[in-house]
Amino acid sequence: MSEKKEKEKENKNKNKNNLSTLLHKWVNNRDMSDVKFIVGKEKVAMYGHQLILSMNSPVWRGLFYTQEWKETNNRLLCEVDVDDVEPRFFELFLEFLYSRKARLDEETFYGVYGVADKFCVFELQEYCSRYFTSMLTVTNCIQHYEKACEEGVKRWQRDSLQFLESNSRLLFKDTHCFVGLKEETVHQMLLMDSISTPEIQLFRALIEWSRSHLRELGSESKVTVKDLVKRHLHLIRLELMSFEDLDEISKTGYFEVQELVKHSFNLAKRFQVKIRILSRGGAKLRDLNILVLAWARRGEVRVEHFVDTLKYGGIQYVTTKDPRNVTPTVEEMMEYDAVVLRSANVDTLGSSEILGNNLAEFVESGRGLVIVAINTLIDSDDKQIKGRIYTDNFIPLVYGPRVQKNERELGEKHLPEHPILRGVETFKTKEYAHVVDTHNINGGTLIASWNNGLPLVTEKIKEPGYGPVVVINTHPTSTRTTNDCGKAWLDNTNGNELFSNALSYVGIKRHLK
Repeated sequence: MSEKKEKEKENKNKNKNNLSTLLHKWVNNRDMSDVKFIVGKEKVAMYGHQLILSMNSPVWRGLFYTQEWKETNNRLLCEVDVDDVEPRFFELFLEFLYSRKARLDEETFYGVYGVADKFCVFELQEYCSRYFTSMLTVTNCIQHYEKACEEGVKRWQRDSLQFLESNSRLLFKDTHCFVGLKEETVHQMLLMDSISTPEIQLFRALIEWSRSHLRELGSESKVTVKDLVKRHLHLIRLELMSFEDLDEISKTGYFEVQELVKHSFNLAKRFQVKIRILSRGGAKLRDLNILVLAWARRGEVRVEHFVDTLKYGGIQYVTTKDPRNVTPTVEEMMEYDAVVLRSANVDTLGSSEILGNNLAEFVESGRGLVIVAINTLIDSDDKQIKGRIYTDNFIPLVYGPRVQKNERELGEKHLPEHPILRGVETFKTKEYAHVVDTHNINGGTLIASWNNGLPLVTEKIKEPGYGPVVVINTHPTSTRTTNDCGKAWLDNTNGNELFSNALSYVGIKRHLK
């Protein structure tokens, strides 16, 4: 745009603003008015000017041609009854017609929109709609959706549903999210296709709403919780659930066994799950399928050594992927029983935030995660796992600085009988402990500490049904591979047992639920 046109546009806007300011003084001003409104049941007198009203509304324009005009104080005056509009809404309506602004708030904008609709002032309807979208929040969007349904404003229903879908993970984060809603609203929520909340959470929310709604109906109601659930049960999508979810649902008795079996087989087929024949002794380490996300700045030999460490206890199936080159999808992760995150600074094709979001969904499905803190939880932007796995507090250790400690061996065993500590009698590094310097285990469980007091092994299961997340706060390489490295753990101590036990624990645990 040329400088001349920009100047013209600027002057045009300035003149428009100046005109709006001048006209605002004439809102509901009796002086020079030629229209008198008798507004609401209270019959409040308000005043306007035929020219301005006609310019804004075709309804007024047509009305003034047919309305009777009376002479008052040597001037013609048209008197109009508007008995079906509240005075406060009508005054704000007039304010917009004169100044192109209105002092809207959550108590008035519905009423003002109704007046704009009645008199076909489309610009004011648009103004109210912009206000509507600007004031939507996680805490009020469902209530405003219900209000928009009551008022019959289709656009606001659509806008509030779009906002709800975009923020569904926050809105539906607990089982009480439907409580207090109208039944038709719950039905509409379950119809939506873009909700990013686990399907099992919606099922739990439906049951909780049914219990609450039954209490609202009162003791005289012949409806049961089961009746209320079954009205909407066909909207619960079993095909989106994990084996653990289907197991939970089977215990409620709401779905037919045949239907659950069918979806279980479909789930196994979709994810190409290998049906393992297990002995009476239960799941075996050799049957576990493990994904390791790792790379090493000083060569692949360190990654290979780390994989050998993980296999020490008998695990056979281990796949390694470099997170710098690829970010595994949730579907790809679901092929594995557990994931080990050795490195997170994905600085090329991958994304640490996307990886963190995918890991969170993986853990929510009931599968386990082992995290090597020293390469993933450093208080440095390029050495952090990000996304929901961290922000939603799945990990039992927070970010901290990477430090070297002279106290470098296993300290207190806080849970000496824990499976991760089986066979772990000693653990010591060559010259110094290379650790994340924080005592904040983020609501997790402290399994073992260094003799410097910092956490060595922590665990957290965020919610029932989720998989365990275990953090090991040490350098993952032993002196067998890097004898010249002071931070490596001594190969003649129990580092092999520590790491392989942690992986075995999170991998086997999901088979024992």
